[in-house]
Amino acid sequence: MRTVLQALRELLEPRILHEGALELRESDPGSTCSPTKLDRSGQCVALRFEPWGYRKDLEIPTNRWLFPLFDVKRGDPPLCRSCDYIIFYAPADDTKLFVFMCELKSGSPKGSLQQVRNGLLLARYILDVVKLHGSVHQWPDVKFRGIIFTGSNPSIRGGLRGSSSPQYQQDDVLKDLYTMVERSGGRHHLQTLCV
Repeated sequence: MRTVLQALRELLEPRILHEGALELRESDPGSTCSPTKLDRSGQCVALRFEPWGYRKDLEIPTNRWLFPLFDVKRGDPPLCRSCDYIIFYAPADDTKLFVFMCELKSGSPKGSLQQVRNGLLLARYILDVVKLHGSVHQWPDVKFRGIIFTGSNPSIRGGLRGSSSPQYQQDDVLKDLYTMVERSGGRHHLQTLCV
């Protein structure tokens, strides 16, 4: 038997796993969204969805390979967009699993909530597959958190202020999702985001 994180590492396509230090950054070279570093004391599995897909030789846009069953041309609501990163984090000495859907935006956070919501749907699907096929020893209590990191941040609601704890707001559509908007850059510890 294994943990959820062990099963994730074994079952997920290795090319979407983000290895090494957690430094979140936008892929666009013209981005004004500063890289954000996330420290951790527990175990985590981070997924990053590259803008041109994980198979560079095929050059399939992310929206096409990530959502192959839906019409990617449909724009409102954006069915085929996801957040930039999904991070599965198990704090040390805890029975919870926090799933962070992180979206990075150079400008206004407008439109990013739908990407975080779609990221939650992907995360749920991944966890359902792991639950069915992963031979997990003990299933944790799963908590979903969305963090939108913006470069310009005209209005931050619920962000971190110095050493204060994050002020997430419950989503009005997906009730198990709590989100906040935060200025990009700097360094945060995942443990402080686990509320």
